[in-house]
Parts: sequence; structure tokens; C-alpha cells
Amino acid sequence: MGPATSDLLGGQIQVLVASAPSILSQVRAGRVHALAVTTGKRSPVAPDLPSLEESGYKGSAVDLWWGVLAPANTPQPVVDRLNAEIARQLQSEEMRGFFLREGAEPATLKPAEFSRYIADEIGRWKAVAKKSGIQPE
Repeated sequence: MGPATSDLLGGQIQVLVASAPSILSQVRAGRVHALAVTTGKRSPVAPDLPSLEESGYKGSAVDLWWGVLAPANTPQPVVDRLNAEIARQLQSEEMRGFFLREGAEPATLKPAEFSRYIADEIGRWKAVAKKSGIQPE
């Protein structure tokens, strides 16, 4: 994001779609003007910004996400314990505050839900690539 942000700040490009953590400091400093968030609803990080969906672009919601993955053969009790501990930490005031200050909203899914989410995302973006004629390189 560094080069793209530099191009935006330098006037070489007029619009940039960026993750909140990568651009929020520039927005807060008044160097760039945020137009909307790509999430399905307003973000607690930027509650004054409408979502693209709210602005009339139905079906445009795109969430930035991070996940913790383990090898496929990891025993289920280990996966469940890791998930529970990570979820517990993410609910702490300290961690929630850290993420929100950085422009991210912490959330957790159960392992099976996360697996479905990843599969859905792969399917979604495969369809976008196919419709757009994008070829893997």
C-alpha cells in the first residue's frame, strides 16, 4: 500500500481503495478524504462514513480479514483450544482497543464457520475473475 498511498498523496492518482489500517492515519491527519467503507455496514472505526452498500452499491461489500490457520492434520481438540483462546484474547478490552485504534474491528468465527467463509470468498473472487476475464499468471 505504500507506493499507492504515496501516489494518492502526490496527486498521481485520484482514488484509492485501501484497508482502514493502511490509510486511517492519513485520513485522521486530514491528508486524504475518505468517501466510504467497503464493509456491509458502517464501521465503528469510522462511524461517519457510509458503507458502499448504504450509498446504493448493492452487493459491493468487501471485508478485510485475517485468520489463524493450522496444518490440516492438527487434532480437532487443539484447533478448538486455539480458537477459544484467540477468541478470548480478542474480546479483551486491551486487544479490542488495539485493533480499533489501528482501524480494524476484531471478530471471531468457529473453525467450521471460518472454513466456510474462506470457501465462499474463494468462490466469490473466482466468479469475479471469470466475469472480468482475469487470467492467473
